[in-house]
Amino acid sequence: MELWPVANGVLLWLLGRLSLKLSAHLENVITGRVCPMPLNAAASPFILLVHHVHSFAPWDPIRWFQRQFILPEGFPSHPHRGFVTLTFILDGGFVHRDSLGQKQVYGSKQTHHSQWLYTGAGVLHEEMFLHDESWWSPTRQELFQLWINCPRAKKYNAPFSILLGGDTNDNDANADARHTPTVTNDKSKTLVLAGCYQGACSGAPLDSNLLVLHVKMEPHATWECSANLETAMLYMRLGSVKCGQDKIETQYLTQFDGRRQASVVLQTGDEAADFLFLAGDPLMEPVAQQGSFVLNNDNEVNQAYADYQAGYFGRPWDHSLTDDEWQKHVEQYPCVYKPK
Repeated sequence: MELWPVANGVLLWLLGRLSLKLSAHLENVITGRVCPMPLNAAASPFILLVHHVHSFAPWDPIRWFQRQFILPEGFPSHPHRGFVTLTFILDGGFVHRDSLGQKQVYGSKQTHHSQWLYTGAGVLHEEMFLHDESWWSPTRQELFQLWINCPRAKKYNAPFSILLGGDTNDNDANADARHTPTVTNDKSKTLVLAGCYQGACSGAPLDSNLLVLHVKMEPHATWECSANLETAMLYMRLGSVKCGQDKIETQYLTQFDGRRQASVVLQTGDEAADFLFLAGDPLMEPVAQQGSFVLNNDNEVNQAYADYQAGYFGRPWDHSLTDDEWQKHVEQYPCVYKPK
């Protein structure tokens, strides 16, 4: 999807008709694309992976027109129910506000780099891009958002969100929950966003057995994961790796076979690699997804829409509201599922 900036996105689309490899490599330089990747049933507990690569230049006339008349720079208030979103910022940042009355700021230059949002019984939230721009230098924004399904028994608990990463050596009660350790081996670094890798565990509160890793490998390196999980896949952000005789190129999403993965071994050649690795055990429950709801059957989805229309999630607000105006709005139209 060509977006932010549109002109660059269209150029990438045209180049992709000629050479996917050229388009993939150029995207990291000029930006302008969002790539949503819906995942099939064999990818349980994962539902959706989205890769955003954007930039915002103050001198871009198309940006001004788009922001004023077509699409704001981010994602105004919208509802969710029944799953977790993990948003991992590589460049730039987000300003989050929700119908629980909570505001969070996170990103590559902030204290925390990620957000774990458990949508539970239902919540409204907005995510607007955090800009740090000068008149000559565009703001670069790059992030992953991953949708993770919740077991049926956990879908209607009270919603909450925590920020991940940052200094855990403080007196904050949520310090342990923020912890995202980095495992450094010979020629590789692995950031543990969720789950455990080589004895290092993230503080993300899991409802099922899963693993989310951001891995960087130098040239001529070997990386191994012995998670022993049935679902295993990776998205190659930059570079390439070989898994046995198979080569995984930039912007390819690769799902390993459906047998329990005792070990995944990857090797780089002459170029470095940067990828997101996902693994987990399937929930073995029916999935009904529509729009921004992930539940177990169509009746539950229909009920989610009815509850949203009835205002149980809170009422949507305009993204241009000041923080004081937004706080007054969520106090007037509260989310009924807010933790007591």
